[in-house]
Amino acid sequence: MKLIIFGGTFDPPHNGHIDLLRALNFSSDDKVIVLPNYIPPHKNADASSQDRLNMCKLAFADWEVCDYEIKKGGASYTYQTLQYFQDKYSLDRDNLIYIIGADSMKDLKTWGQPDKLSQLATFLVFRRPHYDNVEQDIQEFKNLYGGSFILSDITGQDISSTEIRLRNAFDQASDCVPQSVYEYIKQNGLYNKYRTITSTYPKFHLSKKRINHILSVALTALKLGYIYQVSSEKIILASLLHDIGKSLGLKQAYEIGLSISHQTIELPGT
Repeated sequence: MKLIIFGGTFDPPHNGHIDLLRALNFSSDDKVIVLPNYIPPHKNADASSQDRLNMCKLAFADWEVCDYEIKKGGASYTYQTLQYFQDKYSLDRDNLIYIIGADSMKDLKTWGQPDKLSQLATFLVFRRPHYDNVEQDIQEFKNLYGGSFILSDITGQDISSTEIRLRNAFDQASDCVPQSVYEYIKQNGLYNKYRTITSTYPKFHLSKKRINHILSVALTALKLGYIYQVSSEKIILASLLHDIGKSLGLKQAYEIGLSISHQTIELPGT
């Protein structure tokens, strides 16, 4: 038996995650577990660990969802998790498989105890859109620490949990996650951070066409930011605000309480 671990923040879990597991098409003799992090060391989670666990149970109904890292608490270091499962199931490196994307592969050498990681599991790496250096990243890690890697021909969908959290502020996330997950997000009021901005768009007289344009700009900017390693939070805030005054005339600006000096040039919307 091989034990395959699909770990991640899953903030939220989305259709791309599910399609990936199905496409990898593991043997029926293998055991696949989905493992949401408690506190991922390399990123922050917007939803609580319990909400993410609940959403994983909804999204990954065809697989086992494990709460080991969430129950353990603290920062979720992969080498500790792999050691736990290796001991629990008496597995060697060849039979303990850990799934990561090419975006994680490039950072693997910065994870906790990379020398131990290389001895504990085989890493199954799937490709990601807009990133072509995965072979180089694998070789660089092996030159430093050794290790066992399988590079899959499968490319993950061109979607991320960050994009879904952004889309949710525009009520356009339902096609990206299972219906049960989308209902959970709505019922529990998750991922509303960016609504503090998008909810003001009517006050600024933005048309539906303009609002859709803002979302399109933000999504495109996120993909470019991934390539050029720019903070996604800065990209989103800049994108959401870049056209906020596009349809606002000087009179309307005064009406909503904006203070504008006599030196201000008339805004384009008038």
